Amino acid sequence: MKKLSILLLFITIITSCKKDIPEPPTEADSNTSAYASHSAYQITFFSNNFAGAPISVSIDGNTAGVTYAYNYDPGCNATGCANFTLPFGTYTYYYVSNSGNTVSGTILTGASQCITILVN
Repeated sequence: MKKLSILLLFITIITSCKKDIPEPPTEADSNTSAYASHSAYQITFFSNNFAGAPISVSIDGNTAGVTYAYNYDPGCNATGCANFTLPFGTYTYYYVSNSGNTVSGTILTGASQCITILVN
């Protein structure tokens, strides 16, 4: 009987001990954006076929020029590229290509801290 009592006491102690597993964050606790985790994001426009005249890139009223050609993706803030630093958000950009066509698009910052876009 004593062994049974000890066994029952042991089982009671083991089953009453539980490890506290933290609850996953609720939507109210988490960041309101699934992406935004940095205060600033780098956007770099680069060319691999520079034809002489700078390619002027505008993004929400800010303008920078592409003045050098890379035969690879140079990453963000590369020399001779149109470099922008912007907070999380959606931005409209446009530029006139080497062939004279106006190209426009939108960028959503936040998925990556460094975004590179090839322009020609």
